[in-house]
Amino acid sequence: MLLERCRSVHTIGMSFPITVVFLDASWRVIRVVRTPAGRVVFCRRASHALECHIGADVRPGDLLSPAAAPGEPATRDGPGIGRPART
Repeated sequence: MLLERCRSVHTIGMSFPITVVFLDASWRVIRVVRTPAGRVVFCRRASHALECHIGADVRPGDLLSPAAAPGEPATRDGPGIGRPART
């Protein structure tokens, strides 16, 4: 779930961990936090926050595309492109 103009996220009341991805104004990933249930996380430099499943493969420096149509995956550009899959 994308939260625009957001610098903090809480997982209070959730029963499972999530990955919170903080983005700057140009949609570049500036911080990725694997967040357990019942916590609050924030990033002062962030313009947006993206809540993802715990296994999301997003890393600082990745550039996400806000133009993905519903049902299509967002595209990525930057240091993450072409890296080998995790095993």
